[in-house]
Amino acid sequence: MKERLLFLALILFYLVPIWAVDYLPTVDGPCHTENAWIIRQHGNGDEFPQFDRLYTIDWRPLPNWLSHAVLALLMLVVEPRIAEKILVSGYIVLLPAAARYAAGAVDPERKWLGFLAFPLVYNLLFQDGFYNFSFSLAFWLFAIGYWWRRRASPDAGFAVRINLLLLACWFCHIVSLVLALFAIGVLWFASLLQTWRVRTHWKRHLLHVLILAPQLILPFWFVARHPGSAGPSFLSTAALVKFLFGLEVLSFFGAPQLWIGRVLAVAFLLFLVLTLAGRVRREDGRLRVDVREEDGFLLLSLLLVAVFFASPQGMSGGYLLKERLALYPWLALLPWLAPRLPERPGLPLRAAAIGSLAALALWSAGCVLRQYQAVEPAILAYLRPTEHIRPNSRVLPLFSEYGPYGLYRHLIGYTAVEKGLIDWNNYQAVTKLFPIRFRRRPEILWWVAREPGVVDVRSPDLKARVDYVYAWNLNPGSLQARHLRRHYRLVYKEGPGSLYMPKRGRPP
Repeated sequence: MKERLLFLALILFYLVPIWAVDYLPTVDGPCHTENAWIIRQHGNGDEFPQFDRLYTIDWRPLPNWLSHAVLALLMLVVEPRIAEKILVSGYIVLLPAAARYAAGAVDPERKWLGFLAFPLVYNLLFQDGFYNFSFSLAFWLFAIGYWWRRRASPDAGFAVRINLLLLACWFCHIVSLVLALFAIGVLWFASLLQTWRVRTHWKRHLLHVLILAPQLILPFWFVARHPGSAGPSFLSTAALVKFLFGLEVLSFFGAPQLWIGRVLAVAFLLFLVLTLAGRVRREDGRLRVDVREEDGFLLLSLLLVAVFFASPQGMSGGYLLKERLALYPWLALLPWLAPRLPERPGLPLRAAAIGSLAALALWSAGCVLRQYQAVEPAILAYLRPTEHIRPNSRVLPLFSEYGPYGLYRHLIGYTAVEKGLIDWNNYQAVTKLFPIRFRRRPEILWWVAREPGVVDVRSPDLKARVDYVYAWNLNPGSLQARHLRRHYRLVYKEGPGSLYMPKRGRPP
């Protein structure tokens, strides 16, 4: 009971950073909020006349739908920024809960190992604003945990629930659905090898295949529609080893999270060694290792390590694939870990382990809270000049640097929500991987999200399509800054932020 209460208390503490700041400091989070707002207001031509003309909703069953749909629904009752915080709070609650569920899949007594997942919550992908992928990690854990618990009785209820969990993976991110099917296949194979001696009925295994086969349809459809070539990885093998086994996927904010990742990796390694030690026994003068059906999770973790090293950096239009894959081997270990921590009078080893993991979790959340509060003034400073943009305008953001941790990259999306702006830096509306798309984005603006420094602001076509240019921290001597001063008029300046309008007559 005390352990469960501590777990719940940690979840509540992990929500504190989200609600302690006005704006969530994630890179792509503003873009998710902006596009959910467009979905919410699409068809509302009286208030937002340009949304229908410039955007279209892609109603096909694409991945990445979950966060947009949930946000759009939440925006029916709360303002967009609160909706985003509620959505993210759901992830903060869901991932540790899923880790606890998966950790107890083999033996309910091992649920406490779910404490290992807390430092993984505020990982690099979440801080990059990949909300859909973050949710997919939780559904991935629920899917493999549920399959393992119910694998012996694949009835109609099992078929419905496992397919719903896998569909949830799909509508979050394709990688988690594919790896969920891969994980179930590995676990099924390990289970088959272990139980072959007792002649497990072949019909039950065939039933599993029939239940899961429909989940292959959507991935094949998606890859056929997005056949882009694989992007090579530019990291050396040594760098990849350091990234994976040092858990550098936690280090969005630098040194403190690097150390947290290393300590967590040591904790995983210690529990792995203790688990293996508990399997070794002496029999007839020889050391023997117990082989069990649950060793499929260890095999799965090792295969996921191999997938990490063999994978490209991106494919089918997606990117940061290796960073995503770096999380799965650790999560796959949770159901397998069974460290022998005997309870002795005066030496409660299990309680000490739980206390140590809780302290590590508090350290991680405390670092995130401090960083959130540290970067908030920079976020507010960037957004303050945008308050002078008129509603329902078209805005082009330009910057010479992306700000602390890249947080300026799509930050104007929050202003776009508040004022109903057309944001030409809305990268999601270009990629065809998200529910919102530009009907036709001008070619002249193609590089805004990728390399804003190469955008030619002199172009008559561009000047006809923007009402404001928001320049942040441009070098006054740069060619782009000189062109802005010549072809645009400065309407507001505060700190490094300058707001320009084209020289073409009256303001819109």
